[in-house]
Amino acid sequence: MKRAFTMVELIFVIVVIGILAAIAVPKLAVTRDDAYISKARATVGALRSAISMERQKRILKGNFDDVTASDAVV
Repeated sequence: MKRAFTMVELIFVIVVIGILAAIAVPKLAVTRDDAYISKARATVGALRSAISMERQKRILKGNFDDVTASDAVV
């Protein structure tokens, strides 16, 4: 005798998978937004660190002027 899944069992599994997907998709979208925010905060931190290092280099050379956008090296 062949054993197979009934139509009711298959529909039940499809419904359960649909419910799980409906719960998971919004949580993944929130996680993506959190990743963008974390990336932006890391970028701002890196820029602050770079500006601080440039200022410290200038102080060691005896130049006490502020670091400005016109001083940028391209």
